[in-house]
Amino acid sequence: MNPKSESLINQIFFEKYKIIKKIGQGSFGRIYSCQNITNNELFAMKVEQNSIHNNILETESKYLLYLKGFGIPEIQFFGRAERYHILIETL
Repeated sequence: MNPKSESLINQIFFEKYKIIKKIGQGSFGRIYSCQNITNNELFAMKVEQNSIHNNILETESKYLLYLKGFGIPEIQFFGRAERYHILIETL
């Protein structure tokens, strides 16, 4: 992702996850804290650009589901929105 790209802060995805603040960045995307606006729970939201060659989060979501258990983040949701792949997991 380009650091000059638009800010996602305060945007709502999937009609219930509002981005609060950026908490990290990696080589494939950004990590935000987000809040479920229906029950105020906090989560981590990983966001990467949606492209044919970039589906790291989809692969990560499959591995996390396979490995779920103690010490592994629990997936709340994985999907595509606008130009992004989005993975929402425990914070």
